[in-house]
Amino acid sequence: MLGIAVFVTACGPSESDFKEFSTYKSPGGGNTIIIDYAHSMFAFGPETIRVFAVRKGGQTRSHVVTTKISNDGGITDKNIKAEWKQENVVEFCLSGVEQKDSILIINLRDLSYTENEEKCTS
Repeated sequence: MLGIAVFVTACGPSESDFKEFSTYKSPGGGNTIIIDYAHSMFAFGPETIRVFAVRKGGQTRSHVVTTKISNDGGITDKNIKAEWKQENVVEFCLSGVEQKDSILIINLRDLSYTENEEKCTS
């Protein structure tokens, strides 16, 4: 039985498990960040969060990062806050009940990101 649980955990959520959480437009309206999420297979496990970008003039959703947030069974707008620093740079505060805050900074120019455990200021 333990082998099955380990296998299920390693697989993670399937594509059909993900639901759109929110869309964030840049101040100039040219860039868009889309976040979707999937619940854990366990009642109080972490939510899997995926971040996609649609860059100015494009229509293709590009995957940027997949991360997790632990929040006692669900996420709300209080757990994910966005602040555009520039037209191509957005900073997210991921704040879960069961984890330290995490700052996720996404650069849309090269679809790169950094993620650090830090206390969110807002």
